[in-house]
Amino acid sequence: MKELPISIEGLKKVLVFTVTITVALVTVIFIRFYTFRREKYSTELVLQQYYCIEGYEGKVYKDRLVVYDGDLKIINLYSKTVVKNIEIPGKTVLGFDIYENKVFWSETRNDKGMGTSQGDLEKGNSDIFMYDLRTDQITQITTDRSAQIKPTAWGDYIAWQDNRHDELVNGYPQWDIYLYNLKSKEEIRITKERGIHTNCDLNENILVWEDGRNFYGLESIRLESEIPANNTDIYMYDINKDRYLSIGHGIYREASPQVEGNFVVWQQMKDLNRNGKIVLMDLDTLMTRNITWDGYNQKRPSISGGVIAWVDERNGYEKFNSLEKDKNGGSDIGIFDLLNNKEIIIEEEGAQTLCSVSPSYIVYTSRINEKESTVQVIKYRRKNKQALQ
Repeated sequence: MKELPISIEGLKKVLVFTVTITVALVTVIFIRFYTFRREKYSTELVLQQYYCIEGYEGKVYKDRLVVYDGDLKIINLYSKTVVKNIEIPGKTVLGFDIYENKVFWSETRNDKGMGTSQGDLEKGNSDIFMYDLRTDQITQITTDRSAQIKPTAWGDYIAWQDNRHDELVNGYPQWDIYLYNLKSKEEIRITKERGIHTNCDLNENILVWEDGRNFYGLESIRLESEIPANNTDIYMYDINKDRYLSIGHGIYREASPQVEGNFVVWQQMKDLNRNGKIVLMDLDTLMTRNITWDGYNQKRPSISGGVIAWVDERNGYEKFNSLEKDKNGGSDIGIFDLLNNKEIIIEEEGAQTLCSVSPSYIVYTSRINEKESTVQVIKYRRKNKQALQ
């Protein structure tokens, strides 16, 4: 029997066709399997009202909550018990934070003539202190006679806002960001450019802050001021790489940055109507995305565990003294679930403000009026969507 000749070109065509069909089938199977897995195992954010205590502000780290109520209370959220009350002379705390077993805060015990106005706080002598829950010891970190306020902590580092270089009389105000190594006791001035550098946050060797080098205003920008024309930007410093980077800039105000891992959130203003939006940046790509953009004011975001929270003024204002009396004291807490791209609004009576987020808790202050306030704790978890049905 005569053998038929085999064409090489024919074999190539058959092989290409077979491979193409195989890849197509595998792709279809993968897409269907992935879609099934996603629908079956994707998780919904479940919120639960968990704890409430009187106080002005709360900061959370894992299962530990610190509440400022004149003093500083450390609370075990697992057992819902106060494990330590740190007495504050003068009852004035100018920012605080918690990391692991340590609590950091700014207070005015070394300034005997301290006033209560914003100008007094800038001119006074406030210092950073640390309490170690393991040793039950308080350590004074700073000794400079100017103001060191709003500490933030991560690992072996503390950062704070410092005005030791401020020309208080007939000069430009100056707030700087300082970094302190708890092990080496080394103190580093991070910002040296003229301007107001404020609202720093520290996480995983990344330090971010609100930078005022491009705006040379005077009293209008001292400390916090929600004025869009105050052209502050967002800068970061990588401690390991000793590298500075401008990550948020524009002709209006970028404010109140918070960092977790590779993500930074902040408030961005695009025009002069005082309505800010929340933006998120991925530090790996330096790409940003809008978390909110609805024409209302959202501010002071916090991020942790794939959850972003902020103060939301779409239904009313955080303050109680605006000219629009029907909107006074009506702010809410906005939440964005990054996993499901879903927004949730926590609405309660009064003004909801000063939020803090951990991988399990959302903490905020609820104010019925200018004098009465409580610290609310929401516990959140992720639950299989199929189990919810």
